[in-house]
Amino acid sequence: MPGRRHSRADVSASAISRAREQRLRDFLIGRFGGPQRYIEQRGHPRLRMRHMPFAVNAAARERWLQLMTNALDEVRLPADVDSVPP
Repeated sequence: MPGRRHSRADVSASAISRAREQRLRDFLIGRFGGPQRYIEQRGHPRLRMRHMPFAVNAAARERWLQLMTNALDEVRLPADVDSVPP
């Protein structure tokens, strides 16, 4: 039906997961100096506001940092990404 808006129930779980993965990918690419697609498509991330409903304790923080460190180690970024331009 043309112009029909799809409800969340119409979208498969895998499509939602792919959309979330793409948003995260776009955010991280922009955060690490790549194209700013996340901001262009979604605006400023407002991370504090978006994450306010979630309780984040020290254990959750440490787990997130460990997972992010593992992911960065796994992709083997070039050495120069650790340098800060003058």
